[in-house]
Amino acid sequence: MKLPKLAIENYQFTIIVIVLLVLSGLVSFVTMPRSEDPQIEQPGVNIFAIFPGANPEDIEELLIDPIEEKVNELNDIHKINAFAEDGLMHMHVEFDHGKDPDDVYNDVLQKVNSIRNDLPDGLLRLQIEKWETSRVNILQVAIMSDSAGYPTLEKTADRLKSRIERLDGVKKVQTWAFPEQEIRVSVNMKKMAQLRIPLQQVITSIQSAGMNIPGGNLDIGNRRFSVQTSGSFKSIDDIRNTIVHAANGKIVHLRDIADVDRAHEDPNYFARFNRRRAVFVSLSQKVGTNIYDVMDGVKQEIAFFQSELPGDIQLATVFDQSHSVKTRVNGFFGNLLQGVLLVGVIVLLGMSFRAALIVMMVIPISILIALGFVDLSGYGLEQMSIAGLVIALGLLVDNAIVVSENVSRFLKQGYSRKDAAVKGTTQIGWAVVSSTVTTVLAFLPIVLMNNISGDFIRSMPVTVVYTLFASLFVSLTLTPYLASRYLKTNGGAKSGRVQQMMDRFIQNSYRRRLDQSLNRPKRVLAIAIAIFVASLALFPIVGVSFFPKADKTQFIINVETPKGTSLYKTDAVTQYIESILANDTRVAKFAANVGHGNPMIYYNILPKQEQSTHAQFYVESHVADLQDFYHLVDDLRGKFAEIPGARIEVKEFEQGPPVEAPIAIKILGDDLDVLSTIARDVEAMIAGTK
Repeated sequence: MKLPKLAIENYQFTIIVIVLLVLSGLVSFVTMPRSEDPQIEQPGVNIFAIFPGANPEDIEELLIDPIEEKVNELNDIHKINAFAEDGLMHMHVEFDHGKDPDDVYNDVLQKVNSIRNDLPDGLLRLQIEKWETSRVNILQVAIMSDSAGYPTLEKTADRLKSRIERLDGVKKVQTWAFPEQEIRVSVNMKKMAQLRIPLQQVITSIQSAGMNIPGGNLDIGNRRFSVQTSGSFKSIDDIRNTIVHAANGKIVHLRDIADVDRAHEDPNYFARFNRRRAVFVSLSQKVGTNIYDVMDGVKQEIAFFQSELPGDIQLATVFDQSHSVKTRVNGFFGNLLQGVLLVGVIVLLGMSFRAALIVMMVIPISILIALGFVDLSGYGLEQMSIAGLVIALGLLVDNAIVVSENVSRFLKQGYSRKDAAVKGTTQIGWAVVSSTVTTVLAFLPIVLMNNISGDFIRSMPVTVVYTLFASLFVSLTLTPYLASRYLKTNGGAKSGRVQQMMDRFIQNSYRRRLDQSLNRPKRVLAIAIAIFVASLALFPIVGVSFFPKADKTQFIINVETPKGTSLYKTDAVTQYIESILANDTRVAKFAANVGHGNPMIYYNILPKQEQSTHAQFYVESHVADLQDFYHLVDDLRGKFAEIPGARIEVKEFEQGPPVEAPIAIKILGDDLDVLSTIARDVEAMIAGTK
């Protein structure tokens, strides 16, 4: 291997290359995107429809069947799942991995729009959303008031939305949890009967007066004029002054037979924060942006906005993702510092102070070089890439230690520092390369995973691979150069008591045991196999899962009341849960959403649409220890199990793609009554299984 010799003889070039790579890593560290989760896009869409008053059978016949039939005309569909509930349809269309998410979304949108006119007239909403992790909100704030009405809270939320949606890095701002405003026309049936005005005539008059359509052109002499219709209503007085009838020279306006006022639609979603009535404002960040930069501007704008609020309206932060990102990044740097110090202490036991410094330098240099290539590959600093850095932290010093120790061995034999560095590194160079490549190959299958799980975790093995190769390059170039310049000619061996004890252990004990093992290979192999087989018995104790828990002191509470339950009955259950949370000193804050899911704050928890039988809590705990947090979750599960008339699920945040449950059993058929009977039988069998 000629690389170590070339690196030493052309040390100026070696230093320049290392410095440039380190500077590239420093620039990448400052500028690369930061987020909590990898920002990936999976080819798939969600289709939601709200059809008030329709039962599941009607939803299936009138919405699911025609939409599913039309969407199924597209190619490369992996799976379609559709769910029908009272007044609600949600359909998940997943395409084969590798399809362009934007093309998939546009194709589905085109197919659904082509049959939109054939869908029922009473359809309240039809919404199509693209699957993307960037939809996850990085901030959720609550605007609260005990006295101000929903119109005031809505205007306040809209003002905040307009101020922060123009900031750099902000992708989308949404407002939640207030009823939509409407103009309510209350007709006087007696007056209409006296004037012989049918109700349909009033409806038609209002609809036609509010239309905004081209009026065509009119030629007068040599000039052509555009005819402009009255257009849409500009004020509530325009509606009141609408002409609904004319007979016998008498004109009847809408105000003569009806009261026209502003009102709100019947509530189907409302929220509270720490038991106070609230509306929410949430925002998501653009792909490839730094969450710290985005949040700095947003928080500054919110602080200005909060200072302008009247005394009866308060603003509070429900969720802030930047805290989690900061905790993960700071945790890594804490691990990095601990690793450097630990390596330094251990290496000092068997090597000189100078050799220990050389080995310790490899850690930050390799990590910075790797960060430059991670950034160049299009990845940012998020939980998976940070996990890769933590994994690599325990692997990247091996090469430097082996090289430094072998150089020291040649120095002890009387070679000059340059010859010892060249010979010591060259002798084990290919062995170091082989060991590094072997370790890299262990991570290669994860890099090549061709599905959504692979996309999600790919930055982790990629980071490990880059870090190991950076460590290998530094160990074969910079490490031998530094050893040729700074190691002492006696090999840097430490003649203290610790080194003497280690030498005696190697010569007297380890060498004897090694000879015995080499002389009895069958016995050694048998013992190794026995230990391996015995270790397999630990699997039931350790447990197996594809993705681990997120280890966050946050969780979700899902509340499901029986079919047909009113929104206010669901709210009564919600208020009881709020009283339990408010009296638990381990709970820091909580947001209650009645009739709707909480705005999306975690990549694999999708909020439910409007549904009177559903409520969802977002809860944060201020306990620092994870074991105390798990005790809190277990305690709440026990308390909520005693609440009658509702199914309450306490759900911790977990990694990985969204799943219905650890085990999902689906029963297929055409007769709903038969399916219900079989489902109850299966439920009874599961309940009777230990």
